[in-house]
Amino acid sequence: MALFDYRIFLVAALLGSGCSLLLAPRAGDSVLQDSEIPEDGGGEAGVDADADTDIDSDADTDTEVDTERDAGASCGDGVPEGDEECDDGAANSNTAPDACRLDCTRPRCGDGVQDSGERCDDGDTIDNNECSNGCVPVLTMLCQPCTAHDECGREQDLCVNIGGTRYCAIDCSGGAGCPTDFFCSTFTADVGIVDQCLPTSGECAECVDHDRDGYGIGSSCAGDDCNDGDPSIHPGATETCDGIDSNCSGNENDAIDAPVWYRDGDGDGFGDPRFASRFCDPPDGFVESNRDCDDTDPGVHPHADEVCDDIDNDCNGTTDDGCTTTDETCTGGEPGCAEDCSLPRLIAAPGDGASVEVTGSTTGANDDFRTMTCGGGGAPDHVFALDVAEADTYEMRTTDPGARSYDTVLILRSECDRSSSTIWCHDDIVPGEDRYSLIVRSLAAGRYFIIVDGYDWDDHGSYRLVVSRR
Repeated sequence: MALFDYRIFLVAALLGSGCSLLLAPRAGDSVLQDSEIPEDGGGEAGVDADADTDIDSDADTDTEVDTERDAGASCGDGVPEGDEECDDGAANSNTAPDACRLDCTRPRCGDGVQDSGERCDDGDTIDNNECSNGCVPVLTMLCQPCTAHDECGREQDLCVNIGGTRYCAIDCSGGAGCPTDFFCSTFTADVGIVDQCLPTSGECAECVDHDRDGYGIGSSCAGDDCNDGDPSIHPGATETCDGIDSNCSGNENDAIDAPVWYRDGDGDGFGDPRFASRFCDPPDGFVESNRDCDDTDPGVHPHADEVCDDIDNDCNGTTDDGCTTTDETCTGGEPGCAEDCSLPRLIAAPGDGASVEVTGSTTGANDDFRTMTCGGGGAPDHVFALDVAEADTYEMRTTDPGARSYDTVLILRSECDRSSSTIWCHDDIVPGEDRYSLIVRSLAAGRYFIIVDGYDWDDHGSYRLVVSRR
């Protein structure tokens, strides 16, 4: 029988006889075994070597499991499945506190992100630096006044008598190092024999400043330090938006590079310029843009479509730009309205690309204007004064439905009561549509007169006059 087979036979025989088979503990177990001894090159070394081989095999198996999870397409789909500890989809993050991590594992102490319940998290495995492996501050607790052990952060850090007063020390057992100006001391405490870092000066009261920035614990320090493991962090340091409270104020709201945010009261994505605040990150209800002209109406903002409703919907400073406005006037033949040059109806010239519209009726009006070129013999008429503020091309037309009630004529003059000042007149704009009239002229700034007339003596009735700026 081969040697390997003989061993199997021996193990089986022992088990069958009711004997217990004790496996030797592995070197490196977290719990020290009474039977564990250092390797000395003897026969036991062979047993340890076999155990190590088994560990390597397990490690290979773990590698296969991790590879399968990493290669899986389900992590990030928002549905925890398989060996995923969590999955919040797009909300997975390696930087956001309490978020499911990008590899679909839960947030944990040591991942470099301070989550709820953690007082710090530096992401390393050094236990005696600023933050312990249990995510509680270490150096910042050293030499803090205390009355009980549980006030000193970690369970192994004790509240001890230093110079006649009780202060927090930190554990240095197992070869853990102490910070500058401290040494590892072995002494008997109320919990037994311990190893703790104590100040070389024998006292904590003068100034304990681990990072040498002038701030720390003690009366001779420039002030208390909220992070005595980083010389760039102390009261008076310049605060910037980097995720670190550099000046120990408790937050980053006083950062010099904090952007300005504006309150968005109506939730349309545009803020009110009157309500501004500086924060590194936008508070709820605040946005970057300050271009909202009405922060109480979500339909009014710079990206809104302009609607003809007497409101500046797109916040460009012009109400109803591009809309045609209607001014009902001179209806029913009321006396004196647009009758003659002494009582013209005033029209303000429209803005660029916009129009203004007036309606009326010449029935019962006087016959004060005539032109031999375009007709206008004995028909009632109305006159409008057009004030042009900016030189441009303007269009004047009579249009449906009012103009279809009778055959209109349009006359444009620079002086109201002088026929010789006629700039243009027109009738019959489109063949077959002889009720329409049109004038298009380039006009300089000034006052002009538009006359709505009828082609013949019995041409009168309702009309619609539209003046547009091209």
